[in-house]
Amino acid sequence: MTRVFILFGCIYDVTMIDKSFGNTTICFELSIGSSGYLNPQQLANHEFASSITRLYPRIPIDNNAQHFRLPIDLQKPVIFTKYTFFDYSYRMTLTNRLKNAADYMFKLIREFEFNINSKASDDILMQQYKKIEEYLHTLPCGCGQQKTNATNFGITGGVHATLSEVLNFSMPSLRMNSLDEKRRKKIFHNLESLKGWITKDIDFDETKRFEIVKVLYKIARALRQLAFDVQPSLPDIFLWMICDSKRVAYSRLSPEDLLYSTCEGEKGLYNGRIQTLFLQKPRISYKPIK
Repeated sequence: MTRVFILFGCIYDVTMIDKSFGNTTICFELSIGSSGYLNPQQLANHEFASSITRLYPRIPIDNNAQHFRLPIDLQKPVIFTKYTFFDYSYRMTLTNRLKNAADYMFKLIREFEFNINSKASDDILMQQYKKIEEYLHTLPCGCGQQKTNATNFGITGGVHATLSEVLNFSMPSLRMNSLDEKRRKKIFHNLESLKGWITKDIDFDETKRFEIVKVLYKIARALRQLAFDVQPSLPDIFLWMICDSKRVAYSRLSPEDLLYSTCEGEKGLYNGRIQTLFLQKPRISYKPIK
């Protein structure tokens, strides 16, 4: 079964363009797989496409003779493209659940470490540790933590299944292959091991407190490692910088990091968020990878 994915973004600012790119006009192209990617002839003819911005002249940066920027202060370019591919979104949502869980774990651990450095009482430390332990045992989606505000018109989002519940029940409707099933079982067994690791008697003696923090960081890093999937769900996303009809620099993004979902836990880490991208020059084929 195929699905249509719509990829779009807005460029807020382009700055620190090195003068070595020459005094030419510049545009940007957003592509995923073959969608949005223009061939050299189309670039040379300046063909219109929704995935490419118009041409911009570069202008100097004040008090900086080595770098330039683009004049897009008042009109921010929006670029988009559509891509039809097999629907493997369940792989990306599982990856995002683990990535978001790891990020939230790191946040809780930093708060716990801050209280240790602040010489908090054992009761406060135990309360925070139990909060981390409870979170790891349930791994909720995070929708229940949303507060009503003006953007959602006072409506609180629903609460979806916890990660443990998702992994406990296989869903044949998703048409998971053998690797998907093995990955599901591997994640489930590893999570059970992590739960056993964190569920133990804790001694908040001053000489052992930072050992507890080290163990918690190991658990959070293990969660992040479980998010890796050997089967790509979608091709990588590229943002190309084009000078004089030639691709001179790019930024590469993982598709699951931009995936939208109504469930907060399944949403990509960068979805709907402003990102600062540092572009790099494409590697020449005869030069080794550094």
